[in-house]
Amino acid sequence: MMGQLGNLHEAGQQLADARERAAKAETELEFLKERMRELRKRAEEAELAVDLTQKQSALPLAPVIGERPLQARWRQWRDTWLR
Repeated sequence: MMGQLGNLHEAGQQLADARERAAKAETELEFLKERMRELRKRAEEAELAVDLTQKQSALPLAPVIGERPLQARWRQWRDTWLR
């Protein structure tokens, strides 16, 4: 009977250890899921930035109308925007 109690006690300890390991694994799983979401978001943002850069470089350049009218239009737009 004492042997069976010893086995029961050892089984209880093993069960407690297994529960502790399971709790740690769940916590680590949640952390890794969150990290994966962050990395995916950063990858999407980087991909979007690359796409925008490629599209901007593919746009044709505006024709040069003349320095002074272009500067005047720029100042007018800038002053309107800064109000």
